[in-house]
Amino acid sequence: MLRNLLALLLGVTCLSVQAQNTHLWKVTDPQSKHVSYLFGTYHLFGNTFVDSFPAIRSALEASIVVVTETSMDLVEQRRLYHARPSSPMLAESLSPADRDLLQAIINRRRNVDLSRLTPGELLVRLQAYYPLVKCPVISKRDTIFMDEYLQHLGRQAGKRMVYLETDSFQLVRVGQLTKHVDWPLFRKAAPAWLALYRKEGLEAVRCEMSERYAGFADEYKLDDDCRKQEALLIRDRNADWMTRLPALLRDAPTFVAVGRGHLERRCGLVAELRRLGFTVEPVPLR
Repeated sequence: MLRNLLALLLGVTCLSVQAQNTHLWKVTDPQSKHVSYLFGTYHLFGNTFVDSFPAIRSALEASIVVVTETSMDLVEQRRLYHARPSSPMLAESLSPADRDLLQAIINRRRNVDLSRLTPGELLVRLQAYYPLVKCPVISKRDTIFMDEYLQHLGRQAGKRMVYLETDSFQLVRVGQLTKHVDWPLFRKAAPAWLALYRKEGLEAVRCEMSERYAGFADEYKLDDDCRKQEALLIRDRNADWMTRLPALLRDAPTFVAVGRGHLERRCGLVAELRRLGFTVEPVPLR
């Protein structure tokens, strides 16, 4: 839940000026010769996408360690949310029909007590889940989000699991990023978004990011500076992760799965690892 919410806050050499036709990168340590992998996830996709490209599972299975952003422990996440008081503000902010639709959207793959979410958390999900519900490129057969599925595969294969952040840390970060959204703003913005869900057909522009990901058309722009507005969400977190990742990659073959936004640009993990002497190469997936 928290893992996906942070990711949803993203707007979403010659390699840096064209699409790399992949989201999977091979990382070789010149000293230990260990081969590891970076995989850039898109959190709204699920198990169907991963299973469609055997190279992803092969890279995970060839590794000893699997690294993800958080443990995505649903029991712990429920504990964190249920430590909050239930609020009547959602019921006071939307009509019963709108509340029912919001519930159906947010609980498409997981049950959440909406009365314990902040207006910012609710609005982020409402805005970001549009591709999950409406865009055909995301399989409606998926039963689990991509990052959770990769963790499931890692645990099932007996891999050593490492997490870069705690669930409680991510909850604090989400609060920082959405603190400007209060209930008056939610009451104003939510009905317009719900109308988009009810509208027949789809808004093609809102499917562009998911279509680029599915078509491997993303540009990683490895020579471009990171955007200032993403400092808290991307650059600062990458800097923290880079205090741990190099040692993990040198110690054992490792599969790292993080949001694809964390791999791009000069502050991304691909460029940062190259600066430390690792060889990082795209692995074509089609």
